[in-house]
Amino acid sequence: MRTRPTTRSLATVAALAGFALAGCGGGSSTPASGGGPAPVKWGNAETVAADRAGAVKAGAAPSSVTSACTAAKSPKIAAIRKAGTLNWGIGISPPFGFTGTSSKWQGVEAENAVELADILGVKPNIVAYDYSVMTTALQSDKADIVGAQLFDTPERRQVIDFSQPYYKSGQVYYVLESSPYNTIDDLNKSSIKFVYGTGGAQGGLAKKYTPAAHSQEVGLQGQLIPYQFLATKRADATMGEAAAYPVLVKKFTNPRVVAIGKNGRITADLPAQAETLDPFNVAFGLPKGDAGWKSCVDAWVSWGTASGGPLGARVDYWLKNQDKAAG
Repeated sequence: MRTRPTTRSLATVAALAGFALAGCGGGSSTPASGGGPAPVKWGNAETVAADRAGAVKAGAAPSSVTSACTAAKSPKIAAIRKAGTLNWGIGISPPFGFTGTSSKWQGVEAENAVELADILGVKPNIVAYDYSVMTTALQSDKADIVGAQLFDTPERRQVIDFSQPYYKSGQVYYVLESSPYNTIDDLNKSSIKFVYGTGGAQGGLAKKYTPAAHSQEVGLQGQLIPYQFLATKRADATMGEAAAYPVLVKKFTNPRVVAIGKNGRITADLPAQAETLDPFNVAFGLPKGDAGWKSCVDAWVSWGTASGGPLGARVDYWLKNQDKAAG
């Protein structure tokens, strides 16, 4: 990893391991006796209680981060500390954000929430929002920060600020396995019905790669992709995260979905970055105009994405263990 914000490549992710349920939490962790790691719960978040790279550990942040957050002249930080709670906006986006059998939030963003709350000396409160209202949640002070594998786009920058990026996320098309479509060219026809989730950035990509197709924005209804439109033949194709591919092909099997990248149908365990469409920078969404809050979060991101940093290791862990979010 690098000392500047990482643009982590999907091509570097190895074949996926099993996805035993884990999650997010704070504080030190201790292994369970005899049966693998025990989960540590903190509020409505949970984490694997294992001494793994990137696992949340209380008091792990260096003084450079805590000082940046303490010294910052920030109305938002003052309000967070007064309330004793960090209100973290999250979205359903395995393995970045999902709930397991404990009904507690787990994954990259849930662990991020616990870590940043610990740095600020408060408790995390994770609240789910649809991607169409993420920016509104920040503008209305319902969320102090959005960590939801959120794309840094020019449209969103008009109304909110973003931290330094910590990941780069590519997109792929999704179709039914039984469909006749094998390439992006097959989807670039006026007869094709393409749907994408409300609030997502996939509509703009569709205009670039399949401009001839008829595009429609639809509600995700709590899913990663609008699968119900494919399953009921109301649409021919949609688009979603390349990183979520292992989860989607395991979850949506009746009928089964497959992914299409730049070179055709994906046959590997995870799409290579060369297969993905125009990867977006992923960053934390912040209220507009609070320079001190942004400085605090940027210091945390810089530390977390530096060589050996916990944020980067956390992303690696969950990408390599995606079956844990596929339940």
